[in-house]
Amino acid sequence: VFVYATGNSITLPSERYIIDGNIYTEFTSRNGYRMIPYHRLDIGATYTPNKKKNKKFKSSWNFSIYNVYNRKNPYFIYLGLEDNIENENGSIQDGNVTPKAYQVSIFPILPSITWNFKF
Repeated sequence: VFVYATGNSITLPSERYIIDGNIYTEFTSRNGYRMIPYHRLDIGATYTPNKKKNKKFKSSWNFSIYNVYNRKNPYFIYLGLEDNIENENGSIQDGNVTPKAYQVSIFPILPSITWNFKF
């Protein structure tokens, strides 16, 4: 199965200012940025052993792989600061600081094996 979705729209800050120790944020247009598209390929196969007439239960094995090509799909984006905003004394300086977006991805390639049985 191939899964594809366009990236989510988000609003990112364009600038941050520090005035008297308080951080003020200026934003871009609402939903003005789109995250990268989400896509992955999942594969799976089921093996059912030969059925015997006298058996009291039936079983099958399922082998699957989630995200076959190990794409780092965006789960969410969090914001940090690109510049060092502290001076030598460890206190926050007034001025302009640049926000930086960091992408977090989860669920890399994920193999699984399942045994199903009915009785």
